[in-house]
Amino acid sequence: MKTTIQKIFNRTTYLLAAYSLFSSGDAFANYAYVTNSGSNSAPGNTVSVIDTSNYNIVATVTVGVQPQAVAITPNGAYAYVPNYGVSPGTPGTTVSVIDTSNYTVTATVTVGNYPLAVAITPNGAYAYVSNSGDTTVSIISTLDNTTLPTTVTVGLNPQGIAITPSGSYAYVANYGNSNVSIIDISTNTTLPITLTVGNNPQAIAISPNGLYAYVANSSSSSVSVIDTADNSVSATITVGNGYPQGIAVTPDGAYVYVADGYYVWVIETSTNSPTASLSVGSGPQDVAITPDGMYAYVTNYGDGSTASTVAVIDIASNKLIQTVSVGIGPFGVAITPGPQFPANFSGGCRTSSPGGFQIQHYNLLSWSASPGAVAYNVYRDNAYIGTTSTLNYKDFGIYWKQGYTYTVRAVDAVGNVGSSNVSVYLKYKKGNEN
Repeated sequence: MKTTIQKIFNRTTYLLAAYSLFSSGDAFANYAYVTNSGSNSAPGNTVSVIDTSNYNIVATVTVGVQPQAVAITPNGAYAYVPNYGVSPGTPGTTVSVIDTSNYTVTATVTVGNYPLAVAITPNGAYAYVSNSGDTTVSIISTLDNTTLPTTVTVGLNPQGIAITPSGSYAYVANYGNSNVSIIDISTNTTLPITLTVGNNPQAIAISPNGLYAYVANSSSSSVSVIDTADNSVSATITVGNGYPQGIAVTPDGAYVYVADGYYVWVIETSTNSPTASLSVGSGPQDVAITPDGMYAYVTNYGDGSTASTVAVIDIASNKLIQTVSVGIGPFGVAITPGPQFPANFSGGCRTSSPGGFQIQHYNLLSWSASPGAVAYNVYRDNAYIGTTSTLNYKDFGIYWKQGYTYTVRAVDAVGNVGSSNVSVYLKYKKGNEN
């Protein structure tokens, strides 16, 4: 009798464990930082922080006058926010530095006139800030939040700025000259070339592999594609009749999302052609992609004088799934990065017979440690099934004749979730246990 009861207990425990895998929610998430710029008559002067796991506003941080873009350090510790000021009349000359652990401004750094955009080097050592009123780029040392004594001269009214994944070059969109300057980061000087693009380029994003720079041309309703190998414009993509002003590339490099003031356009990079236009709200301004590549966050600027929203797009379906109310005239958006994806991800089918009661089939996954990770989220067919602090995971919640695709994403101590660029497909067949 005791043996029978123990067998029933073991089976019940197994079933409850399998149920918990399906019913658990992803306990970790990244945070979206949104600058509420507002307008001259109604400046926003704040940054809203959105918990991407539940779309709640966890903090509202007061910064300078009419904050524009925002960039977050690779370790997720700080957010840099240029304060544009009032134009015309009172130019902003500062960048606010937000400590993401407590949502407080820990430094205010003086830069040039009308700072607009910011990009941070991959090693986190420097923040490059475009001063749209000075035809210059200021460089901030993130170690002590001081500016380097020399600025880099670029074109007229520089706006968007992006740095290659190698950290070698910064590409700057010169709105007033309709061209792009390239800064050699090793010398902090511009290359002796400028690249002519569409009219009034306003934003720029670089593919994760560093091969292409995508430039949003606000007065040409187009996106220019720069081949970074030879710094030539290899394609020009027409996107509707709006004013492209925000742009982002998915972590896998497959798609570019463009906000044009009316719609969000989706460009397939393999063909350099638009595949969808999405209506997400009033005046879509900027766009950022979550590190896992699953969602796009879009700021809806609205009329710039009242509170507006951030739209959340499910990238798999290109459907609007959520809107989040933020402050006045939301402008820029950036999402905290996650740790590097785990290497050596592999898996195999297994069987066991606990207590000799019944054969159980399960899939065993394993991977190498990711720097900075304290836990790992496991996904089956894109659905979260559990979290572990070890370097392996047993999935008992399966049907033994069915195939499943798994991914794993690292989680850091703050709760930021990284990306995954490798998947494992497992399907049990007799004799393939390994």
